[in-house]
Amino acid sequence: MNSDERSISKMLDDGGPFVIWEKEKKGTFKRGMILDTWVCDNPECRYLHFRAVAIDERFKNMKFKGRKLVYTVESDINRTTEPLPNQNVTTSIHIDSAKVSVPADTPLGKQDQDFFNWLTRRVKGDYFKVMKRRWRMAKRVDRDRWRKEDWSWWEPGLVVGWFDVFPDDPDFIFEMSGTRYWARDMYCINPGCSCKDITLSFAEFDEKGKPKELGSVTINLKQFRIDEIQPVEAPEKALIQIFNKFQRKAGVKKTIKARQKEMKVIGKEIAKLSTQNKSQAIESDSKRKLGRNDPCPCGSGKKYKKCCLNK
Repeated sequence: MNSDERSISKMLDDGGPFVIWEKEKKGTFKRGMILDTWVCDNPECRYLHFRAVAIDERFKNMKFKGRKLVYTVESDINRTTEPLPNQNVTTSIHIDSAKVSVPADTPLGKQDQDFFNWLTRRVKGDYFKVMKRRWRMAKRVDRDRWRKEDWSWWEPGLVVGWFDVFPDDPDFIFEMSGTRYWARDMYCINPGCSCKDITLSFAEFDEKGKPKELGSVTINLKQFRIDEIQPVEAPEKALIQIFNKFQRKAGVKKTIKARQKEMKVIGKEIAKLSTQNKSQAIESDSKRKLGRNDPCPCGSGKKYKKCCLNK
């Protein structure tokens, strides 16, 4: 499985508040909840804390200021006077057991209890994986686990994605003209290479939230301009527009420049690990009994009998 396939298989997360919608519309409006997460300073704490607020499809422009949700309301939908949902709860989830709890002294009325029960059922599966990622990132847990990965796939000339090295870090998610896009930043790690080029690969999301590959651009980090375009499902003009929108995202240039410096350092270690991983794989293959017509373990693509059998 290549780098793009690995990254697409995960649930994306930009690190901000996220929304969980009910699976089926049960009333006039589709209902859901918005969650804002944080991690406390206690290094021994194994909880992710979050504020969950009930919403429906009339809520627009939502954001948290402190622990308070601010929003606008699209009140003309069906010209209804149905009251807005007003349930909310501050709670925590244990990152080992996935148990959701509230402080012992928190009073919950019937509606709030129903909301809490629904919340408890929904923050499982992929959402729990996102919460564990956020906890690990905030606590800076396992930041060097890339050293234990199999880097035998890397060859000189291939770029390495930040998501390959630090999969817990937030993803670059942004919107343009009502469409959500995802950018993956990938870096040259060739030892001795002094280039400042990075590759940005773009995907867009369909109505079901599935990403579609659009293409990539190689940019010169010094001027932050495009040097090369590689279209896939989008024309060059569209990729230029997407890149221009992406680079205006707050803090993105500073983040990418900092990542490029770090990847140059980490890349030297990955190059060494790649060589070690290949050697270990060949050694492992040589220890098992090979048939004359099996692929040669050296990776040449030839049959064993026509390659290394008699060497």
